[in-house]
Amino acid sequence: MMSSPLPTLAISCLYLLFLWAGPRYMQDRQPFTLRKTLTAYNFSMVVLNFYIAKELLIASRAAGYSYLCQPVDYSEDVNEVRIASALWWYYISKGVEFLDTVFFILRKKFNQVSFLHVYHHCTMFILWWIGMKWVPGGQAFFGATINSSIHVLMYGYYGLAALGPQIQKYLWWKRYITIIQMMQSNTSGADGEEVQEEKEAAQTEVPTGPGSLEAGAVTQQDQGLLDEMENLLEENEDLKCEIEEMRTEMDEMRDTFYEEDTCQLQEMRRELERANKNCRILQYRLRKAERKRMRYAQTGEIDEDLLRSLEQDLKVAKDVQKLIEVEVTKQALQNELEKNKESQKRRGSKDVQKTDKKSAQTPTEDDNEDLKCQLAFIKEEAVLMRKKTAKIDKEKDRLEQELQKYRSFYGDLDSPHPRGRRAVRPPPASRS
Repeated sequence: MMSSPLPTLAISCLYLLFLWAGPRYMQDRQPFTLRKTLTAYNFSMVVLNFYIAKELLIASRAAGYSYLCQPVDYSEDVNEVRIASALWWYYISKGVEFLDTVFFILRKKFNQVSFLHVYHHCTMFILWWIGMKWVPGGQAFFGATINSSIHVLMYGYYGLAALGPQIQKYLWWKRYITIIQMMQSNTSGADGEEVQEEKEAAQTEVPTGPGSLEAGAVTQQDQGLLDEMENLLEENEDLKCEIEEMRTEMDEMRDTFYEEDTCQLQEMRRELERANKNCRILQYRLRKAERKRMRYAQTGEIDEDLLRSLEQDLKVAKDVQKLIEVEVTKQALQNELEKNKESQKRRGSKDVQKTDKKSAQTPTEDDNEDLKCQLAFIKEEAVLMRKKTAKIDKEKDRLEQELQKYRSFYGDLDSPHPRGRRAVRPPPASRS
């Protein structure tokens, strides 16, 4: 960068080219918001200028610099090298400040890109290359120290203002920054960013002659109204962004609920399929027992395997009934608990982020309505499962009746009578 002036001149030419092409490119387009970008840029400039001011102040005091007239020292002294390094960073910061104009154009704030603004930025970058090339020190440290210190305040203000209307209402000290910049203009000449603030005064020239005070007051009032309109427009854009974020979040919540409902339905269907499978198994065993009963009615022989299978079927039916009841109840309670936890979590995050926004009430009411609908759906599914369990209960009761019939005819399996020694009784009447 310092070996040749070409890089500095090329960057300055690109800056001027963007000043010509940028407004034409943005003429038929919506302005960019760039809130996050501006916040990061402004706070980065705060850090850079604070570093430059700190280095210049500490090194100049250590070297015993005079604030009125200080010649350049080209020696290899540690403090002189430290001052030259800080001034080099100051020269680099002048090139980075070209982004001020770029952001103005991208946000379509063309009224802030005045001739004084462009002249100041373009010439400062070139003049400081000349200063760093031949006079990297001396009295140049004084203007750079004051300018960097003021830039810490100025970019700090811009960074806080970029955070949005919730912070802008506390930034009442903008006028004092302008006053400080005007004081710098009187102490350090044209070396300062005060030109950027003085452009507003140039745009609102105070008339001379009779009635100049009234005209000046009207012009100042109009400028205040314009500033207020700009703040309102920025606040409107912020509200639009927040509404879009809320809509996106609501769509995500709706998709999440749909996915959860689909998973719950699939789980309930699997439970029903398992219950139907168990019912089919019990029906098959019942038909098998019926065939054995018919065979006993024809042969008159006691089949102890039949009684054991009937008792086993009853036990399986009871176990299946208990498992189904427990699974249905557990699934319903777990789903309801997860829904409540999820809604509370979402509601809590919304309350923390948007405490003063009335629009935050609508998602909460929607969550309550969705929870009510989900709970009603779970209750309906539970009713269906209860009907299934009721059918299983009827099958169990019928199997118990059949078992009692067999026991009334053949007695208990642990009876001391040997198989085939009992008196032959007439077979029971077949079931209609």
